Amino acid sequence: MEYSSLVFGVVVGIIAGVIAQEATISVNQAIVVKPTPNPLTDPADRVDITLQCIGSRTDLSYYIKNQITWEFKDHKEKKRNLTTGFYPAESSAEYFRVDSGNPHYDLTYTAEGNGFKFALKIIRVTYSDDGIYTCSLLQGGTTVIDQKTVQVTVVHPVDSVKLSLKQGDNELFSAMQPAGVNEAANKLKPGNYKAMCQAEGSNPEPEIHLMMNGEKYSGAPTTMKSIIDNQRPSYMKKIDKMYDLTHREMEQVLSCEANIPGEMYQPQVASMKLKVQIVKPTIDCENITRSIGDNYVPIECTITSQSDVMCEMVSWQFADRNEVITLGEAVKDPEQKYDIVKAECTSVDEKTAKTTLTIYKANAAHFKAVYYVNYGVGEDLHRHPVSINLDTTISGSNLIVPLSMLVYIVMAAVSKLL
Repeated sequence: MEYSSLVFGVVVGIIAGVIAQEATISVNQAIVVKPTPNPLTDPADRVDITLQCIGSRTDLSYYIKNQITWEFKDHKEKKRNLTTGFYPAESSAEYFRVDSGNPHYDLTYTAEGNGFKFALKIIRVTYSDDGIYTCSLLQGGTTVIDQKTVQVTVVHPVDSVKLSLKQGDNELFSAMQPAGVNEAANKLKPGNYKAMCQAEGSNPEPEIHLMMNGEKYSGAPTTMKSIIDNQRPSYMKKIDKMYDLTHREMEQVLSCEANIPGEMYQPQVASMKLKVQIVKPTIDCENITRSIGDNYVPIECTITSQSDVMCEMVSWQFADRNEVITLGEAVKDPEQKYDIVKAECTSVDEKTAKTTLTIYKANAAHFKAVYYVNYGVGEDLHRHPVSINLDTTISGSNLIVPLSMLVYIVMAAVSKLL
């Protein structure tokens, strides 16, 4: 008998061990939900959610021997037991009281297929319900056999975004809303600037992007969390990026966009228009002297600036009319006044470019003309006048030779008369 009892005890122990090892629970996925409006003007707008914890065993008495418990850890890391077995936990009983007329929780337990379901209903969801809910399966009321968690996020949109542009420690411009269609661009000199965007007030933490002309930058943002009014989680997220801004003919748009994941709310956007002004360049041209009839007469100029110099901002122009000679274009004057000219430009480095206007056959009009070397556009257009000197040495020597010959003839004639 003692041997039989011993064998029986071992078998029971093994079975209990197997039951404990196999016992599991499952819960529903994370829940993302808007809060109940406050004040609640329409009962249909009330927001309720249900958290489910389902056991996996078919023997219902198994769940009576063991306990299911729900625990809540709020966004301030404070824990509270909500249920113990089939009943509200003693410390949370007041939240389940139906006679109060305003219960916040309700616990139900029903057969669910081959298992048993313990459903915790949260009534009139508020920001204070944001947190982690844990369902635990306990053996003997103390030993945790299995445990699962459900994350409940009570969302709030981004309250505000602020976009700022700094140079060094100085904030030059800021914006908290999209730039208007007719809003004037903020003018800058070429250089390095730090763009910074900060989004505040959301739950969960927002996704944030800096954009220059639509090109997104996500980078490595800084995130901080706080609690507002002692109940609502609020995230602040900040991102910054250095931009090397050089002159472009068109306005540039710097913007910041922030929103919580999903499509519950529209993103918050702040933007500003920027226009980098050209720093007046230095234009030095060679002082050339040529003769009428010379071929391939080059007028060469060097453009330097404190900011970047770009060949696409260079052009040439006849001073006596509005005709602009664009780079790489050979121009033939319809009036046959200037014959053919061609403008070209080559970048030497970021701050220097060389440009040349080549005259294919010089005539008298070329030496009377004034040409402009243009750099920039619109109000940032800078002009430098240049002209070609006429070489008079050839025409002077041509004049001296005939005179000497005339003197020789006259002297010869005089000698004969004498």
